[in-house]
Amino acid sequence: MGKPSKLLLYLVLLLTVFGLVMLDSASPAQAEKMKHGSNYFLIHQCIFIGLSLLVGAGCAALDYRVWNKFAVPLTLFAIALLALLVGLHGAQKVLHIRTPLAHAVNGSWRWLILGPVNFQVSELIKFAILCWLARWMTHARRFAEEFRRGLLPALIGLIVVLGLVIAEPDYGTTALIAVVGFSLLLLGGSRFLHVFFIGSVGTMIFAFLIALSGNRTLRILAFLNPDEHKKDVAYQLIQALYAFVLGGPTGVGIG
Repeated sequence: MGKPSKLLLYLVLLLTVFGLVMLDSASPAQAEKMKHGSNYFLIHQCIFIGLSLLVGAGCAALDYRVWNKFAVPLTLFAIALLALLVGLHGAQKVLHIRTPLAHAVNGSWRWLILGPVNFQVSELIKFAILCWLARWMTHARRFAEEFRRGLLPALIGLIVVLGLVIAEPDYGTTALIAVVGFSLLLLGGSRFLHVFFIGSVGTMIFAFLIALSGNRTLRILAFLNPDEHKKDVAYQLIQALYAFVLGGPTGVGIG
């Protein structure tokens, strides 16, 4: 494993530990409210982290070139699952048809129900679309600077994925896939002006969609003016600020 890979691994582990500390601090009251033990969510998360580490170790042992073979079918499979999820969302919203295959969380349809396991499809598409973009840019590197033969096919695939993810709706994942995807296009040899222009148009469309969403606009306003929303949307932000005010750089501790 090279130095960049080790650095990335250490950063991921650091964020994971930090997330567990935050979870342990924030979740006991909710766990007890649900009639579970105070460490219910922490134990639940540790189990899945352990499974993830096992899967990650297995993937690290593979030759990364193996993903080149599976990039296309994996991406098509992930897109089909996204389309299914969006279709179920539409059936529920327009036709009022309930389904046991998916459910909404805070108004967003992101999870497929697979028996006892809930599966977030956007997590699969994050990996799949990057594998496919890397495969395409490797294939098209001789004419990567050309818009029609190099950039356009990759752009169409990326836009299809972004459109399905934002239809869930999941704006955060949409932004993440867009930023990483366009970065990969640049690294693959696409012209900066092409990527910059299309990215700028996409950013304006994204901002317009956020402006149409009252809930997301409110979140931005609450972040800019937390005192005006300290009892609702900005409650957690205000509590975090209080922790630093009362406890200094280290806060007031867990709990």
